[in-house]
Amino acid sequence: MMRRLNFAIACMLLSVGVFTACVKKDFDAPADQTSIDPMLKVTHTIAQLKAMNGVYNPNTGGDTTVIGQDVVISGIVTANDRSGNFYKQLVIQDSSSAIMMLIDANNLYADYPVGRKIYVKCRNLWLGYDGGNPVLGYVPNEQLGLTSIPQQRVGDFIVKANIGNPVVADTVDLATVSSAQDKYYNRLLYIREAQFDDTTKSYTQPTSTTNRNIKDCAGKTLVVRTSNYSNFASLMLPKGKGAIMGIYTVYISSKATPQLVIRDTSDVRFNGARCGAVSGNILFGENFEGYSKGTTNIGGWINFAEVGNKQYAIDSFGATKYAKISANASGQAIVRSWLITPGITLTGATNPTLTFKTINGYDNGATLKVYISTNYSGSGNPTTATWTQVPATISTGNTTGYASTWTPSGNVNLNAFSGKVYVAFVYDGADPSTGTKLTTTYELDDVYVVAN
Repeated sequence: MMRRLNFAIACMLLSVGVFTACVKKDFDAPADQTSIDPMLKVTHTIAQLKAMNGVYNPNTGGDTTVIGQDVVISGIVTANDRSGNFYKQLVIQDSSSAIMMLIDANNLYADYPVGRKIYVKCRNLWLGYDGGNPVLGYVPNEQLGLTSIPQQRVGDFIVKANIGNPVVADTVDLATVSSAQDKYYNRLLYIREAQFDDTTKSYTQPTSTTNRNIKDCAGKTLVVRTSNYSNFASLMLPKGKGAIMGIYTVYISSKATPQLVIRDTSDVRFNGARCGAVSGNILFGENFEGYSKGTTNIGGWINFAEVGNKQYAIDSFGATKYAKISANASGQAIVRSWLITPGITLTGATNPTLTFKTINGYDNGATLKVYISTNYSGSGNPTTATWTQVPATISTGNTTGYASTWTPSGNVNLNAFSGKVYVAFVYDGADPSTGTKLTTTYELDDVYVVAN
């Protein structure tokens, strides 16, 4: 009996030993799928998909259309629920258009970060509207609004692809989108210059989704709509002026009201001076707003083409005008151009300071520098006078397009100068047709000299 028991125990120990020897202590991690694109065949652009549905009718709740064929779209995620300002929603766009997707799941940002490409197999999904804004979702409810795609069915419709794709925003001026523009619905927009109308408030009221207005310097306005469940709802609105990004949506009742929905506060870059805001005793000021676009006759200024026959000219973006210079299309191997202020009297001024702002574009080496003269005559060739370069911050480095925001010069101290002075903005460039490519474009605005 004892022999049988010992034999049984030995067998059990052997069995345990064999089993434990086969168990791996370190489990293999799931394969990284974030760089893989399954390359599904895309049958429709987002614009073609949206065209399958009718036009929204606010009196009936709008049209809804079930997609009964094998339609596949693809797009890049431009917004998700990370900050709470979008709730159970993804926004995707391709080069043609954009669409908001309704998904009954939380923490979508974990699987669908901004920049991820996804494919959507649209058969049995529905096209509809949320207050007039185009959406893609599930079967309609009794009020003809679409329900959200059930969480357990998300994998039937959405196929994840690679992450880290470029997220492209359409650059527009506020005036263009202050009235509803359906071609931009759900697209990510970049508005280069705006400010909040009332900066004494937070983004939302404590208990409700809230509209706050932004405006440009010409007074055009646009609603910024923010959920009180967003993680930045209680933050105070920024006091400055600058650029803002967000998803452009619409709400239609008796009329179409366009709305911008930011993804988080990093979309708001209002760090510059507000429209018309300059503190101190203004000795000289110029914002170029009083001139016609294209003119080179800037009142009181000397616009002198030293070499290359290229002058500064007034240009505009939206409601903002500025002076612009580039050697492009000049056909000249050397372009040297001066824009010189009228005489500015510093006599009796305490701590006089020069400020301005610049934007550069397609930077390939041309330069813009700032000089001061106390013995320039105020007319004619400036090269006969003595000029001193002063340190200032100039926009640089934007090689594939224009800078997204204005670069402030910083406070340029003029205490070293006295009497009547002239400020010169001197551009040096060249046209590529001559063998030298120095065609960087510079835009100049809000030139002020102030004192305490």
